[in-house]
Amino acid sequence: MRATFEHFLEGFSSLASHIYSPTINTPTTPMTQQIPRTISPKPLILTHEAHVTSLSLHPHTNPMKLSTSKTINAPAERLWHLLTHLNYWTKWGTSIAKVSADSDTISLGTCGLITPRVLPIALPFHVHIFEPDHYHWAWQVQGFEATSHTVTPLSAHSCEVSFAVPHRHLAPYLLICKRALTNLEQLATSPEVIRSTPP
Repeated sequence: MRATFEHFLEGFSSLASHIYSPTINTPTTPMTQQIPRTISPKPLILTHEAHVTSLSLHPHTNPMKLSTSKTINAPAERLWHLLTHLNYWTKWGTSIAKVSADSDTISLGTCGLITPRVLPIALPFHVHIFEPDHYHWAWQVQGFEATSHTVTPLSAHSCEVSFAVPHRHLAPYLLICKRALTNLEQLATSPEVIRSTPP
């Protein structure tokens, strides 16, 4: 099972490189080598063009968490709707080819199957954190910690959406998350979604 998940991660990293290597001027030093060996309790900020990635200390869960975020001119409720309704996942999720579960929406304890675009097998997932009052949820894929998703209201008509990965060895997957955030912005501001989701 571990070999399958490692193949899964390698595929995502390969997909990220394929999508972004032609357009993004990556630093000459690999991202993982830029992370200092001594991490202070104060979060560090790594800036890449308009893309901001934060490095935070989480001593009681994972030693480090990397995240990427985007400000979107749409209500937080609409973005939360897109993030928690499965029928939208393949539209904003660059890495997702297919998803299925017992319900069309996720909640705490939701289990289902997800098929990545780079790995033609269905992997089990489980939503183990679900906090609708804080617009936050996280999941596990094949028993391993995966991404977490947070929507932070900024005003009545704008919000910040953040995706985080639990470990620094998953840093390449942030490129996939960045593309997903762009897809979310396009969805959230499209006439079709505006008509069919919360205002």
